[in-house]
Amino acid sequence: MELSDGTQIATNDLLVKLHLHNVILLKETLGMNPIQRARYIKREVERSLPELADYIRGYSCYEEIKGIIGITFLNKGVHRLGFETVSIVNGFYKLYKFLTLLPILLLFSISPSVRELIHHKPMYLFMTKQTLERKYGMRLPMNYR
Repeated sequence: MELSDGTQIATNDLLVKLHLHNVILLKETLGMNPIQRARYIKREVERSLPELADYIRGYSCYEEIKGIIGITFLNKGVHRLGFETVSIVNGFYKLYKFLTLLPILLLFSISPSVRELIHHKPMYLFMTKQTLERKYGMRLPMNYR
């Protein structure tokens, strides 16, 4: 596939998997309404991306890394963070991811109805290494404002 900046992603390309630890997120967001949870997750992802950029920069295979990848239902607003969304093509894999991510969707939905749930589809999230570096690569001191 080709991402918006022209980066080509092929089958055996080296990507860093972005994984949110759902159990920790659920514990940290207990008592929050779904909108507060979504804002919290966005802030945490945004806060962690500079650290991810640092990690990738120091990794021995830095030159071979094309970008980062994740799979999620929570894909509203991810473009503002620098991610691109791509539909999952394989029907069996899409169903598998739907079923495994369904508990997360139920916890983050405002009023989950069967009709609403069926319309949600898991999506790939991609961010190229260049976008990660451009948006999050330069770390500012903690007390900078």
